[in-house]
Amino acid sequence: MMGATLSHVSVSYGSETAVDDVTLDITSGERFAIMGPSGAGKSTLLRAIAGLEPLASGSISVAGRVISDLPTHQRSVGLMFQDYALFPHMTVGHNVAYGLRMAGVPPADRTRIVGELLHTIDLDGYADRPVATLSGGERQRVALARTLAPQPSLVMLDEPLGSVDQLLKDDLIIQMRDILGIVGATSIYVTHDRTEAESFADRIAIMRSGLLVRVGTPADVWDDPRTVFVARFMGHRSIVDGGRIGAEPGPTLIHTDAITIGHDGSIPGVVRSSSFRDGAYRSDIDLAGGIVEVSTRHALEVGSPIGLSIDPAGVRPLLVDEV
Repeated sequence: MMGATLSHVSVSYGSETAVDDVTLDITSGERFAIMGPSGAGKSTLLRAIAGLEPLASGSISVAGRVISDLPTHQRSVGLMFQDYALFPHMTVGHNVAYGLRMAGVPPADRTRIVGELLHTIDLDGYADRPVATLSGGERQRVALARTLAPQPSLVMLDEPLGSVDQLLKDDLIIQMRDILGIVGATSIYVTHDRTEAESFADRIAIMRSGLLVRVGTPADVWDDPRTVFVARFMGHRSIVDGGRIGAEPGPTLIHTDAITIGHDGSIPGVVRSSSFRDGAYRSDIDLAGGIVEVSTRHALEVGSPIGLSIDPAGVRPLLVDEV
């Protein structure tokens, strides 16, 4: 099984460009996530790959075959939506077998494939159950099995956990990642949720205003976001003018673990806020107008002076985004 290649792909709606000159290589079996804010072009790009949106320019190849001019049903692409779109009047087995039946797969083979997939998603014995009796997590897994049944060369998931509560979401994202790994599927997962993307993907891409602005492993993008927009989107808050900390002037990211607190620190600051979140006290420190966030085991006194030392190894210069 080969991966997918997008070459200078653009999608337009009249005079508006929704996807702008995207070039991307996804390797065989890779779990890839595309994230960005609403309106960034993520879902439009997925729909273009599936053949649901025409290209203004560029080409798309999946498994070594150019599919840009093929109708949707000939592209060997599976697309799973947020609402799962299961058929409520069908059983679990008939839902999973739907694409196989449309492809003319013989009944005996359909039964075998459905049984194998239900085993893979840990729903053995569910073939005859009505969809209405399933929990949200079970429906999600059935929808994934139905997408996988025709053995598409590329599996695409568009905000598949958007309507799932957080406790269930944490488990489902790992289950989906593991299932796709077991079957060896090449996959693209679209989300606006950074935590989902990081938990799911081998690599992530970030889109903004139709443009692909950063691609890399979750760890690489977190460590070196390269631009102010990507740094903010990844959840970084400690972005200051480098001149305030003895670095080159301009937007600069300081990783939280590079900051040491102590009254003898070389950089003076003032505590502006301190609150408990996620197992630690998070405090905003004002460095002559630039705010950095520090993490401590105890609350810091708001308004008190404080000294900071910063390890240069945790400092990253940033570019100001042009879009």
